[in-house]
Amino acid sequence: MSVLDNKYRTLSLLSKNEVSSVFLGEYMPTGRYVIIKIPMPGQEKIALDRFEKEYNVLVGLDHPNIVKVIDFSNSFPYLVLEYIDGENALLTYGNNSAPLDERYAVLLQLHDAIKYLHLNNFIHRDIKPSNVIIEKHTKRAVLSDFETAMDIKVQDNTRIHSGDFSPPELLMGISGYFTDSYGLAKLALFLLLEKLPDEKITLFNRLEPFMREDYNKRSVYLDSMLSIMPKKPLVYFYQDNIVNRMYSINDEAKIGRGKESEVKIDDVNAYVDEVHALIKKENDDYIIYDSKSINGLWLSDKGNFTRIAQHILRNNDILSLGWNSRNGPYMTFRFFV
Repeated sequence: MSVLDNKYRTLSLLSKNEVSSVFLGEYMPTGRYVIIKIPMPGQEKIALDRFEKEYNVLVGLDHPNIVKVIDFSNSFPYLVLEYIDGENALLTYGNNSAPLDERYAVLLQLHDAIKYLHLNNFIHRDIKPSNVIIEKHTKRAVLSDFETAMDIKVQDNTRIHSGDFSPPELLMGISGYFTDSYGLAKLALFLLLEKLPDEKITLFNRLEPFMREDYNKRSVYLDSMLSIMPKKPLVYFYQDNIVNRMYSINDEAKIGRGKESEVKIDDVNAYVDEVHALIKKENDDYIIYDSKSINGLWLSDKGNFTRIAQHILRNNDILSLGWNSRNGPYMTFRFFV
């Protein structure tokens, strides 16, 4: 433990399995919290192989809905990952309390993440609610646990089974893009089925091409899964002790605290204008415009906010209806399409 202790301060044990322990720790160079995986006693060799494999998959990826890797060591094996302040989707959506729009937002994010993963020639192979972390203050959905992920070009006949969300071909050591399409479709059923009791047959019919037992007949065209999603984009506003709400957007929507705003923000501080911003569909794009607001419309680029007059919105964009150097962003919202 001496090598690890020199660099990290372990705070608390979160969970265990037969190969590695997972800790919440503080990354000393930056002071931010991270997840630290270390081997169980006697499992160093197996853990090293798994950690190295997970690191090699994640190190080249950069997507807001895929967990980020921070550090790896093969001397005393450990793996350091981004810490997401939240809980997994099984805990968040295992009951029927969370609203439907929020569940759609999770699926939109995961669809984007898995499509990105496939474009980079990787497959996850273990897509299930417990491997999706929902960030507490932003509703960002983050795909985690890449221990069984692999490069599609590398031969790997490992037999895997992880419960009801695991496709049947993994038991035979077979996997491909079709493996992830099965997992995502099963996850969609988990998130939506109980919220759409009158549309169960329609939902099953639309997802059936992704869940066929015969993987040779299974669809891998993930964009066709968007047919189960709402046709309207979503914006999720979050500000501690002020707002925590999802809104659907029509072809045109005013955002502000005034009565004429379709997305009405109850801002007792009056930092938000009566009509602060406008989202408008133009051709196939959704564009947001600042309505000459006093405190401005701000766009986040990896945490750095820049004032904008207009912007073509993309999935996962983060914006705010005000910003200053002392308090940071005000009335932050995330866009899902």
